[in-house]
Amino acid sequence: MKIKLGIIGISDGNGHPFSWSAIINGYNPKMMGQCGFPSISKYLALREFPKDAIQNASVTHIWCQNYNISKNIAETCCIKNIVSEPEEMIGHIDGVLLARDDAENHEKFVKPFLIAGIPVYIDKPLALTIAAARKILSLEIYRGQVFSCSALRYSNELVLPQSTINEIKGVQSIEAQVPKDWNRYSVHVIEPVLKIIGYNQKPVKIDEINSGSAKTVYIKFENDIKLAITATGKLDDPISFTVNGPSGSRCFTFLDPFSAFKSALEDFINGIVDRQPKISHETMLEVVKIIEFGSL
Repeated sequence: MKIKLGIIGISDGNGHPFSWSAIINGYNPKMMGQCGFPSISKYLALREFPKDAIQNASVTHIWCQNYNISKNIAETCCIKNIVSEPEEMIGHIDGVLLARDDAENHEKFVKPFLIAGIPVYIDKPLALTIAAARKILSLEIYRGQVFSCSALRYSNELVLPQSTINEIKGVQSIEAQVPKDWNRYSVHVIEPVLKIIGYNQKPVKIDEINSGSAKTVYIKFENDIKLAITATGKLDDPISFTVNGPSGSRCFTFLDPFSAFKSALEDFINGIVDRQPKISHETMLEVVKIIEFGSL
């Protein structure tokens, strides 16, 4: 039996309601080409549907703040039911995809579903402050009901192999960049970088430099590794980071959103099936801590 999912969208500049739904349900290529997010259409076209779709789930319900947007996404991504209020999904779905990255509204949208015992996938970032994140997590009926991350956590392209660490004789510093703004996009490098540095390392903000639309935040960890993250403020800059060691540097660039999104969605769906936490509270809070450094 397929897991039934509801999806809530859309926030400004965020195409995840289209991409996530397509990865699960399949899609209409002609309509996707007109969705306003050309990169989504491009990477989906490299895949074979229905073979490459997620097989054990279906997005069955959708709500957006505008009916016409809901209808467009539903027709593009084969979603059968449009609801007039998000809560109308309760009783008809097994999980919710909150495909909006306006973190200030996350609690409002997920609260009724968490109270009803329905697991939720909250689009990045979970929150902009530790206090707001803790408030959302406190609404859980059972441990692991909230799943939230950047899908780049699952990117094979951004994994630093031990062999590379050995080649550069250890990690001294990491320089990372993301497009657009800090609040919504810094999380994309924070997740994979923390997998390298360690989630249990205490971070301390050292400095912040703003230059036009760009923001760079400098952080030092208790193991003496230094991290600089720049949100460039530009639309099309790549997500990337450079790892520096005593004997050289290695660059990593994110190029395969389909695989990362699919892996994240599958992990959330597996958590619905086995009722096991996939991302710990501690991990989510460490990510938010660094986001908060640059949000102040």
